Amino acid sequence: MRRAAKKLVPFCLSAMLLASACAGGPEQGAYVHQIDEFNRASPNFAKEPENIDSVTICYNKFGTKPEIVAKMAKEECARFNKRAEFARQSLTVCPLFTPVAAIYDCLNQNR
Repeated sequence: MRRAAKKLVPFCLSAMLLASACAGGPEQGAYVHQIDEFNRASPNFAKEPENIDSVTICYNKFGTKPEIVAKMAKEECARFNKRAEFARQSLTVCPLFTPVAAIYDCLNQNR
């Protein structure tokens, strides 16, 4: 039994290294997360939104500076003539390799 375990450890380490290399690691950039972006059954599939109330930026905290995340949120809200205000963070929205979700509210400019 110990021999099998000794052979399994290098295999598991190699598999994890390969998976992290393929995923892009910490260099993978931040992006605007759009719910149901690839869901063809969604009524908003392949359509640009007309208005937004919030924006979610997914990123990896080891490779993305907070200033970049804030700038992305500001630019996304500005597309709808709104300003971005940080609301919260979540670890349950984004995928594994960009696990942190910075959620910003998009508020009217006059508020």
